[in-house]
Amino acid sequence: CLVILLIQVHKGFAQIPVEVFGGHKKATIDIMFFKFIKDKEAANSNWLFFNRNRASIDYKMNSSSNLPQFGFTEAISYNRKALKGFAPVAVVQILNRGVYPKLGLQFAKQGKDYTIFTWLVSEVVKDPFADWFFLGRYTPRLTKKMNLFLQAELINAFPFNNTNNFSF
Repeated sequence: CLVILLIQVHKGFAQIPVEVFGGHKKATIDIMFFKFIKDKEAANSNWLFFNRNRASIDYKMNSSSNLPQFGFTEAISYNRKALKGFAPVAVVQILNRGVYPKLGLQFAKQGKDYTIFTWLVSEVVKDPFADWFFLGRYTPRLTKKMNLFLQAELINAFPFNNTNNFSF
């Protein structure tokens, strides 16, 4: 894929943020996107789909330890214009340790060169936590053909009981 990408450098368009990290202990990949589902006229419908896939492989992996870690997050929300960016959201997370359905409230706002995307959701089946996710993105135009890409994320988990720890 990288070779094809390098051959086609004269015509590259970033569509989906992908991060690949190789370190001295492990390698990770992170793929994320969210888009409105198009209606019959190819305009944005009220439905917004969020997708995030992450995986990590430790170089010292063997059959019993340092096993691969993965997480898939899929979410769908119904965004009525009257709610000005707020929407109910349903999330499912598939992790190494299980499947976690979640429900909550989302806020999404996109401007010409910025994006604000956040949600507060709670797991609905077992041991609930309030999960707060925030993504802020700034993409101002640098040249006629290039934009800057700055992104900040916060992922926090707040337990509903005293036996679990906060996660920031």
